Amino acid sequence: MGMDLHGRTGNYFRNNCWWWRPLWNFVANECKEVVSGQDYERGSYNDGHHIDYEKCEVIVEKLQKLIDDGSVKEYEKLYQKHLDSLDDDDFERHYPFSEENVIEFIDFVKESNGFEIY
Repeated sequence: MGMDLHGRTGNYFRNNCWWWRPLWNFVANECKEVVSGQDYERGSYNDGHHIDYEKCEVIVEKLQKLIDDGSVKEYEKLYQKHLDSLDDDDFERHYPFSEENVIEFIDFVKESNGFEIY
């Protein structure tokens, strides 16, 4: 199972459920001024929730600044340190996070003109 994001321009982004959850949590936390509680909740399911163009503009701007200032890379290191501290059988260890995935998401959102999550 995964999350398939379809942009209004026809572009596409996909994360399996393991990668999507940490990415969406990060986006929702860092962009909470535009990602509402309803967006967060509905974006956690693949039922076609729409994120509009105006929200996309803010998401791209905010995430790009976090890439540029090194915050995403630092978060990735801290996140991995946390995962490494968990017991081997802890289910949370299955949920990775990477700067590369954030960059791919930014590239998608930038070109999407709004998107739906399926």
